[in-house]
Amino acid sequence: MNHMIASLFSITLLGISTISAGIAAPADVTSMEEAAVREEVVSEGQAAVAAPAMEPVRATAATGGSVVRAVFTTMMRDREPMDDITKLGTDVGQVYFFTELGDMNGQRVTHRWQHNGDVMAEVSFDVRGSRWRVWSNKTLTPQLTGTWKVTVLDGSGGVVHEATFEYVARNSAAGQ
Repeated sequence: MNHMIASLFSITLLGISTISAGIAAPADVTSMEEAAVREEVVSEGQAAVAAPAMEPVRATAATGGSVVRAVFTTMMRDREPMDDITKLGTDVGQVYFFTELGDMNGQRVTHRWQHNGDVMAEVSFDVRGSRWRVWSNKTLTPQLTGTWKVTVLDGSGGVVHEATFEYVARNSAAGQ
């Protein structure tokens, strides 16, 4: 069963490439993804789309910095999330995890995607500015319903932030 799920599961990075993500080989996934990950620096004066207030989560003392925003979304436009979801129906086949990082310049940050507690993929980003926005996304199939969690890790493996959403049968998602 896990083999079937692993073969159905893929990760699409910012529309650049699709990479199959096997459960047994996250190290291989990370090295392949490095060239396809979207990262950017944003000048302090650039306007951003308003998002719900969120307390920054501090990174570990060794690394410093914080996650300023972290959002699951169904669409990215102009480098910003277009919605903020906590529940998604199987009629939607793609989800993004957007993270805005503050004061983490020079660090390596990882999005660890988990499905029902199993690590499905890890996507790493090199932070190259004091305000840095990154995102990764997943292509989902109806066989992958359940709880999805993305853990944001710092370069030493410390947890900086965690967020979850529920992927549910289409009729269960009404009233999102």
